[in-house]
Amino acid sequence: MKSNKDLCIGMGVALLTTVILLTGCRFGAKGTVIEDSERRYSYRVSADLEPVPTDGTHDHWRYDDPDLEVYIAAADAAVEGDALHRAFARAGIDTAELEVDGVAGFGHWRLVRYAPRDGRWHAVAYQYRGNTAYAFIVKGGMDSDPDSLPAPVFGILTTFEFTEDAGEVFVPSTFADLEAHLDSILEETGGSVSIAAMKDGELVYEYAGGFAAPDTPADSSVAYHWGSITKPVTAVAVMQLVEQGLVDLDATVDRYLPEFEAGRAITVRRLLGHSSGLADRPNTHLIGIGNHEAPTLDEVWDDYRSSIEAPEYEPGSSVVYSNPNFLVLGLMVERLTGEDLTSYIRTKVFDPIGMGSTAHTSAALPPSVREAVPVVTLGDLDRFLDDIAAVGFDREDAVARVEGEIAYLNPVDILPCWGGVKGTPSDAVRFGQLFLDRGAAPGGRVLERASVREMVKPQKSNDGKAQLFGIGWKIDAARRPGYFEHSGGGPGIDSQLRVYPKQNVVIAVFGNVVGYGSGRILEYTYELVK
Repeated sequence: MKSNKDLCIGMGVALLTTVILLTGCRFGAKGTVIEDSERRYSYRVSADLEPVPTDGTHDHWRYDDPDLEVYIAAADAAVEGDALHRAFARAGIDTAELEVDGVAGFGHWRLVRYAPRDGRWHAVAYQYRGNTAYAFIVKGGMDSDPDSLPAPVFGILTTFEFTEDAGEVFVPSTFADLEAHLDSILEETGGSVSIAAMKDGELVYEYAGGFAAPDTPADSSVAYHWGSITKPVTAVAVMQLVEQGLVDLDATVDRYLPEFEAGRAITVRRLLGHSSGLADRPNTHLIGIGNHEAPTLDEVWDDYRSSIEAPEYEPGSSVVYSNPNFLVLGLMVERLTGEDLTSYIRTKVFDPIGMGSTAHTSAALPPSVREAVPVVTLGDLDRFLDDIAAVGFDREDAVARVEGEIAYLNPVDILPCWGGVKGTPSDAVRFGQLFLDRGAAPGGRVLERASVREMVKPQKSNDGKAQLFGIGWKIDAARRPGYFEHSGGGPGIDSQLRVYPKQNVVIAVFGNVVGYGSGRILEYTYELVK
């Protein structure tokens, strides 16, 4: 059976983006050794991969069954995100056309998985050393799985070796080192980052740096977009209905939403673990900004369900991250409780936990809580404006201020079932602590112990193999130390929440700008807190 560690590492291999300049190769005992012309790194490649001619700025390999493209590239830039973008560009891939749907860490590698686009998925594992991004990128069709790469492809990553000429990966030895590192990144990227960490149920560390909004320095009281970290929150609401006997995890969805014909083949459990087979859809327009309010769940649902005739693959056979899984779940909560999803979660989840600085919309945040608005580059701003123009939003709706090469957006509300939560990192770690406390909270029990256990264990595929998700959470129990987590991303959103059960540690890293390395910042924080 494939372990969660294998799944996570597999995702990492599929995620590498680096530009490599080659001088040649030599044959080794376990394959051909490829060396960088500047002697910064080397790796081995087996005879199962076919070399593809390039312009010399990167390596390109092809694997036949399944059909996979592998690129190795290295690119320089003073900002990590820019370096990674350049590495992808050398491989002929525009990252602006990719949507992040998962971020993880593997040692010094940062792993990023992107949502399928035009029948292909992309993934990258990369390291940023000095001013260079070293990336391993994998691209495949829907008949392949980024979480289960063939050994010859995965073997490239496992044999990757850096020399002293590659530079060192920054590892802080003190909180002061970490904060100085973050301060320097924010000086380059703009925006802000905020961190909170709990150990043994106590808040032991907080940091905030940069600008949360124009003329607004960040501090620990500022609320940030959680992005898709919203999904475990929605999952808690569903599990509460399971405890009340209103929902059966193994019942098909049409029991609760009879009008959804495609739901006859999908169980609630498969929605919660992203193995439903439901197709994703572009969702940039499903927001509220300026004078425009976000659509209701019912409005989005009517449009979505009419476009889905059946699952795209056999439910339970694979894991493909898809936002609409949580559209269906959020609508179920509303139908079964008779309450608006945000009101239900406010009273049944946030209030008992003591999350007073968290809400689903800007208007619902307490007046005393300031909000970090998304910060984007001018290039990303143009793409964002193009996306929202199609549904009637204009520049005045979106842009608060342009400063040099960055733009501050106006506050954005996201569809509440899958990405709407915004709150402080300290509230986020309180939410994570709920799972270490087995469902108990200061204001009363939120979940039963059995529900917590169910949420944080990997689901099984139809053939009995462990999958990457439990209920709402991505699970990495096989790694040492084991953890469960979720991330959130989007224009001006880069957030991470991770729970280490055996160490009794919860860490949240939130940013209103992308490209600052949230996964590694979280790992650095863990090493200092544990």
